[in-house]
Amino acid sequence: MAHLTGSRVVLREYTSADCVAIHRWRNDQKTTMWMGRKFRRPPTLKETRQSLEKVINRPPEDAVCFAIADKRTLDFIGGIDLTSIDGTDRNAVLSIVIGDETNRNKGYGAEAIGLLLRHAFLGLKLHRVSLNVSAKNEQALGCYLKCGFQIEGRKRDYEFVNGEYCDEIQMGILESEFPLKT
Repeated sequence: MAHLTGSRVVLREYTSADCVAIHRWRNDQKTTMWMGRKFRRPPTLKETRQSLEKVINRPPEDAVCFAIADKRTLDFIGGIDLTSIDGTDRNAVLSIVIGDETNRNKGYGAEAIGLLLRHAFLGLKLHRVSLNVSAKNEQALGCYLKCGFQIEGRKRDYEFVNGEYCDEIQMGILESEFPLKT
């Protein structure tokens, strides 16, 4: 798989060496609380390793999965995926996580999203990329808006997180809305 390279991050294939960092954030409730039901139960190291090996050895046919890494060291920062890729309707769903809290609020997520959207629209010839985000996850919501995503809808009281219901915001960006030249 080709690397997608930005000014500070590179999107690269996952490696077995990423397992420890992935396991650390998968067991951090602050990191996973906005990631949906699938991530609410902390996995064992064995489960994390098995999940990672599956992505490495048998990636889904309708997805592209990248590790977000520091451009200089190639050290793992997070993950970004396009899933449910539909070549007929030319759309996909984006998901992203910046694993370690010390790497957040530094622009790595926005840069990674820009790289992946460029690949989605120019490389994969997609027309639309969507995502869902909790309305309470203000940091992520701000990042997505900065990257050009538009709010398309809201599911009221969709998730129960930290003892309260939260709305889920549906967002999308069209090929024509993405500044491909940057």
